[in-house]
Amino acid sequence: MERAEADRTRVAPEIVGSHDEAAAATEDAEADPARERERELERLQPWWEQVTARGVVAATLIGFVFTVIVMKIALTTGLVPTLNISAALLAFLTLRGWTRALERLGFSPRPFTRQENTVVQTCAVACYTISFGGGFGSSLLALNKKTYELAGVSTPGNSPGKYKEPGVGWMTGFLFAISFVGLLNLLPLRKRDEVFNKDYIPNWLAYAGYALLSIVAIIAIPVMFRQVKWYYVVVAYVLAPVLGFSNAYGTGLTDMNMSYNYGKIALFIFAAWGGRDNGVIAGLVGCGIVKQLVQVSADLMHDFKTGHLTLTSPRSMLVGQAIGTAMGCIIAPLTFLLFYKAFDIGNPDGYWKAPYALIFRNMAILGVEGFSALPKHCLELSAGFFAFSVLINLMRDFLPLKYRDYVPLPMAMAVPFLVGANFAIDMCVGSLIVFAWHKINSKEAALLLPAVASGFICGDGIWTFPSSLLSLAKNLEYDYHPCRVLGGTSIWRNFGFLSYRVPGR
Repeated sequence: MERAEADRTRVAPEIVGSHDEAAAATEDAEADPARERERELERLQPWWEQVTARGVVAATLIGFVFTVIVMKIALTTGLVPTLNISAALLAFLTLRGWTRALERLGFSPRPFTRQENTVVQTCAVACYTISFGGGFGSSLLALNKKTYELAGVSTPGNSPGKYKEPGVGWMTGFLFAISFVGLLNLLPLRKRDEVFNKDYIPNWLAYAGYALLSIVAIIAIPVMFRQVKWYYVVVAYVLAPVLGFSNAYGTGLTDMNMSYNYGKIALFIFAAWGGRDNGVIAGLVGCGIVKQLVQVSADLMHDFKTGHLTLTSPRSMLVGQAIGTAMGCIIAPLTFLLFYKAFDIGNPDGYWKAPYALIFRNMAILGVEGFSALPKHCLELSAGFFAFSVLINLMRDFLPLKYRDYVPLPMAMAVPFLVGANFAIDMCVGSLIVFAWHKINSKEAALLLPAVASGFICGDGIWTFPSSLLSLAKNLEYDYHPCRVLGGTSIWRNFGFLSYRVPGR
């Protein structure tokens, strides 16, 4: 038993130890941070021990729950919040509770480390991300017959009979064909140090894997969609690394994943390329391919950043991401079809509106028809605001420093148009707090602002999970009717009662 305890301490220290050990570790870290980091590197588990069976089980459960939540939101409002912080918290609580329960029962479970928690978080997020990144509420749903009819059977560009009903087989195969390549296209561009040098992923694996998976997709996708030519897929896979790099870079700067915007660009390109007969299907499928490739690569780079901070091996991170992606490619289509068969998905007058499906279908039709289908003066407005953005950036670069801070950033101005006014209000209130704090105590503000901001971000992210759970229930509709309890002449009749009912009952 003593030897086992010694091995566990040597291989993987627990996240929470005794107070004495924590105090001693803190003193050592403060005295010599570099030496403490070297010691921590020596105590790390091998990468294959960071991927555990209990971790995969926990990630599967968390991924399934979040897939149901995200799918429901995607098929109603279409605006899906980020649940990554909630996934990390649930992963920690699940595995920490599991190890504590086994210890109380007299067992000696393997220690729970932050490396294992990071892998579980990565796996769970990769699983549920497929439910909205795969296009179940947008590009894939836009292929079905109902959306085709809502767009107008006689609408120019919406060719007769160009639709494809959802099915487990082709949806699962399509997701497997496009989801794994994104894990490899940015691997050669990573900067590696410390543990990343120790367990680095060789570049030849990234190149060979990308080429092999691309060949599989080039063969399989035209079989699923005859309107999509094999050379369309080749172009998509050539563009993916370039767009993936741009998206990963922008996501790292702004914490906003713009994969949907890159997918829309691809939608217009492939819709115009496909022509009037095949353009709508080709555009929607091409949008799904590029969007998923770009999104997965940016998510993986985010996970590698977390792995770097927690000294988690990049190999275990990649394996966890691959396991989660595989689970998501199976769980997401099954969950979608459960909703699709049970409810009237896509009905604009019903509860399950799925508004983005019709939007994406109409964008594909717009791509087929060209600029002539755009609203009046649309191009003029776009060109005008493009020139305005360039002019503002030039002003920021060439004005004197004392005036430069008063010139707004066009990118920051554009964000509220994309994500809504609530973002602008949040940023305004936060900026006022920062400004006031710097005026009151500049040194204290510089020291504590990052911690306070992190607390706000984490609190908002954690609240997203219970908020999403509450949104699963149907809204309550209130009726007002006169009171009849004490008869027609009762004084209570003048007041009435408020009662509620669940829609549809």
